[in-house]
Amino acid sequence: MDISNAWYLRGNDSDIVIELADLSLWTIFGAPQKTISINDLTKYTGKPEPSAFGTEVSDTDLAAYGLKKIYTVKNKSGIVRLSPEEKRRLQLLARHQGLNQSDLIRQYIMPALRNNTIFQLEENQQ
Repeated sequence: MDISNAWYLRGNDSDIVIELADLSLWTIFGAPQKTISINDLTKYTGKPEPSAFGTEVSDTDLAAYGLKKIYTVKNKSGIVRLSPEEKRRLQLLARHQGLNQSDLIRQYIMPALRNNTIFQLEENQQ
């Protein structure tokens, strides 16, 4: 299951707060060492602030739960969610173009999205 982030709940490292891709917050109690599905989650009712959360759950632990963190790129036009592989490819493309990620997004990706044109990272890497 794709998620935005996950934290161990401060003061109780066996409970996990999970932020789904839609930015809603959910809890899994007891941090079972099994694959977690949406049916295992309970709506989080605590403080919706990262200061209420403890340590981020590591990618290794997330994989044990069957969870995968997706990355976000925030900009004026909205939020774009990226998988770890897409983020790696974006970093490589930016480096290849001599740009940082923000400039790459502003110069190439956002205009293509606004114009509904097809933009393929593979073509620009060559």
